[in-house]
Amino acid sequence: MAASRYAALYFKAKEIAAEWAANPDLATNMAYDNTDLVVDGSAKDGRHPISGVDVNNIINRLNELVSVLEADGHAKLNTVLGVASIETV
Repeated sequence: MAASRYAALYFKAKEIAAEWAANPDLATNMAYDNTDLVVDGSAKDGRHPISGVDVNNIINRLNELVSVLEADGHAKLNTVLGVASIETV
């Protein structure tokens, strides 16, 4: 189950990174600014408000995850996928 969840995280990270790269306006609108909060309904539903810095930091962490798993000919990724349940990925 852990391998399947890790694989799912990898694929989701790839998906988010691709969407981010395909929409350059996202990066422009999410400037590295701690004072400009993202308006996403968090004030109404109780989630912690986030800034452009937070968004950019998460994108960076997702890209790092992908890079680590794809390094050395995808060796780490292949280890995960070798035991992940494809049905749950």
